[in-house]
Amino acid sequence: MSGRGATRRQAVLAGGIAMAGIGTPLAALAAVDKALQKKLQRAALGGSIHIEQAKMVALEAIANGRLLGPRETTTIRVLQDHANEHAALLAMLSKGDLGVEPPLAPDRSAIPGLRSLRSAHASIRLGIDLERRAIGAHLRTLRVLRDAPLLRAIPQVLASDGQHLVLLRQLLGEDAVPSAFERGTV
Repeated sequence: MSGRGATRRQAVLAGGIAMAGIGTPLAALAAVDKALQKKLQRAALGGSIHIEQAKMVALEAIANGRLLGPRETTTIRVLQDHANEHAALLAMLSKGDLGVEPPLAPDRSAIPGLRSLRSAHASIRLGIDLERRAIGAHLRTLRVLRDAPLLRAIPQVLASDGQHLVLLRQLLGEDAVPSAFERGTV
């Protein structure tokens, strides 16, 4: 068949036999791909949950830290409540949809910059940094998700975090919306 005399029928038949021989490896590859996809989804969602928990812990510490005035404290407490709701929703979906327990909330000492806060400005700046990190984490999570409830929830959390940035920038007297798109940070 490798010579010039091979017919189309022989070539098609040979191709079919070759494909049948790799059917099992293709099925195994698909199973590995599905397992890898699930692992990536779990890891990404864990990152989104972790940053929402970190915001929750940090914002509580900032609100209780006596560096802010009443207006700033009120805003920070609202953002803390939102972070609590975000973390709870994502944790519930992690357990229910992906079958994995969410990560534990970090200790205050594990949040970079929290212990060294000495002013209202630095406290709000840390809030902005955490919101930007959350936006980055949620965007990364969206790239790997295949779960419909999570694909509905993450954009809502992402939009809320964008609103938080506006409020925090306003507290600092900065341009509240410096760009049409928030991309977050790593």
